[in-house]
Amino acid sequence: VYDHEKNTYKKKQWNQYVKTSKYYERVMKKLKKLEIGQVSFSYNLDFNPFLKTNTRSHHRSENNEKSVEYVQRIHDLFIKESFGVVSYERHDVDHDFIHMCNSSFFVPSGGGLSRMIVQMVKLKGRKVVKGE
Repeated sequence: VYDHEKNTYKKKQWNQYVKTSKYYERVMKKLKKLEIGQVSFSYNLDFNPFLKTNTRSHHRSENNEKSVEYVQRIHDLFIKESFGVVSYERHDVDHDFIHMCNSSFFVPSGGGLSRMIVQMVKLKGRKVVKGE
């Protein structure tokens, strides 16, 4: 979770959306053992973190610069390790959810949506690859 006040990511055990580069390095090793040479990234930057204001209400942050930077860094890690990155045109979250549930191999990030997709992928008898 990105903490805008401290300008850094903070880790929460119950809700960790951001995985480290070490996580993805372990994922890449596992994918190579499975002879997977191409990956695609599905993500949505419209779900920005909420910021607290002086009132009790919250508003969405319009600054997703850190999220874009994070996604690009993960993308670059895969390119550096000679993975082909297949372009995936993002759609609305429902379409993306269905797309990910039908993956032959799924690499989860953090958060509840990934946990649900993991369950669906397993129910379909397909493979979940984690960097843990």
